[in-house]
Amino acid sequence: MLDLQKANMWKRISAWLFDIILLFIVIVGFAFMTAWVVDFEGYYNEYAAVHAEYVEAYNIDLDADTSGYTEEQLKEYNDLCDQADAAFAQDERAQQSWGMMVALIPVIIIVSAFLGYLVMEFIIPLFLKEGRTLGKKIFGICLMRADSVRVSNVQLFVRTILGKFTIETLIPVAFLFLIILNVATVVAPVAIIGIFGTQIIMLIASETRSTIHDKMAGTVVVDFASQMMFDSHEEMLAYKQRVHEEAAARSPY
Repeated sequence: MLDLQKANMWKRISAWLFDIILLFIVIVGFAFMTAWVVDFEGYYNEYAAVHAEYVEAYNIDLDADTSGYTEEQLKEYNDLCDQADAAFAQDERAQQSWGMMVALIPVIIIVSAFLGYLVMEFIIPLFLKEGRTLGKKIFGICLMRADSVRVSNVQLFVRTILGKFTIETLIPVAFLFLIILNVATVVAPVAIIGIFGTQIIMLIASETRSTIHDKMAGTVVVDFASQMMFDSHEEMLAYKQRVHEEAAARSPY
């Protein structure tokens, strides 16, 4: 009998938590690397230097304790700050540096997240076999096709890049970024809640406990020790045929 040995839910949750912590660490590392490559710090330093020039030009003490100022002194101080801010906002170097920083932030996030998923959820499972991440290996679970055949590299790529990275991470992060910039409509929070809500419902209600990335790739998460897997669909069919024939041979009828 060829049964689906579904992975224990607590093992899946434990493996997911372990993997997500490692993934976050790796993504942060790639973010620093990407920021260095695109010289994000250079644009930030340029922006800070221009700001310092206007602070000095308008003789503003940013560390001044204004609590002891008279009403007239406080008004004079605030007027100077407003003038400096207005001039700073019109400075071409400041605008260019700020514009580059704003443009580079989503680039850094996307590139670092992509590289993080590529390494932790695709390259490492290629070496560990059976679609196992470090978390899955530790907690004794793995991936296979829904028909009990070993997961292919193409399926693993679809599961990781199209499912986990694009649908489950990139789209929610993009909507979250729009919310932070205050340019998103009601569609953004609804989309974010919808994606995560769908994930939970699919995990609980689906027969194979498969989420979006598993459905896209045609994979299931199973117990590594007890699940029987085959190298090809033909091998699986041959096994079923052999079992059927052996059962028929044992039958008294």
